[in-house]
Amino acid sequence: MNLLAERVTSQLQKIVGAKLIDVELFCFEYEVDASAIEMPTFYFGGEVILSFENQRAIITWDENAGWQDHFSLYVGFNHLYLPTSTLITWNVSQFKPWSNCIGQNLISAQVYEYNQTPHMVELNFTNITIYVGDGREMEFGDGDDVVVSTKPLDNSFVEWNEMWETSIDK
Repeated sequence: MNLLAERVTSQLQKIVGAKLIDVELFCFEYEVDASAIEMPTFYFGGEVILSFENQRAIITWDENAGWQDHFSLYVGFNHLYLPTSTLITWNVSQFKPWSNCIGQNLISAQVYEYNQTPHMVELNFTNITIYVGDGREMEFGDGDDVVVSTKPLDNSFVEWNEMWETSIDK
């Protein structure tokens, strides 16, 4: 596995099989509200912070010099954005879709790519699948927003390929 792939996948390996405890968004206060995040697909320009029993994973977009596309998926332990007075941390654990997976184990995670660039991770819990990745508005791929969706891939102009997968069985 090359260093770029390691930047996306190493944190996923640590959380697969663990129980999700808490979910927060780190973003500008004006970017999201309760009605927006409960939609089947929403987007914002920040980070999703997933807290598991012994580990956390931050999912956001990144600007990478090594991938084909300008923007890509980032999954890691560290924040990519510096805290400022205009950014807030908002606990969204009680809102759908996240409320459906609190207390559930992450069964598997798949990273999907197009143009040889990781853009989305599929998080499979016991009773729900949630997709998180970089994108714009309501689409995954090559964008500087975070897209969260309970819908499968539907960008008809993109040929998605599985780049990496892990599960509690592996």
